[in-house]
Amino acid sequence: MGRIGPISTSLREIILLRDLPVSISDFGWSPALKLIYNPAMRTIRASEIGTYLYCRRAWWYRKNGTEPDNQADLATGTALHRQHGRVILAAGLARTFGLLLLLLALVLLTVFLTTFLLK
Repeated sequence: MGRIGPISTSLREIILLRDLPVSISDFGWSPALKLIYNPAMRTIRASEIGTYLYCRRAWWYRKNGTEPDNQADLATGTALHRQHGRVILAAGLARTFGLLLLLLALVLLTVFLTTFLLK
């Protein structure tokens, strides 16, 4: 696959072949096994793959240690996401509380009607 600037467009190349400190021929194993297991390869985390799939350039910058210039915007976005998460949590708790109240009302209605009809 092609390249866009310093960013590789092949995820397989990123995962299997990039940043190997030794040559693949140093191991003496079959080529298929070299691509599956190479003790010299660095560990790639799922979040790193997610970052790559979301934005290759952001992945490349993070891999090379470059900090984004818009730190204030990132902090604002993080604060907004935290606030939104709290709102979602509060809505879920309110819904659960409402359902419990409805269940309690149905139980009390059942008890009242049962005792009223049995008298």
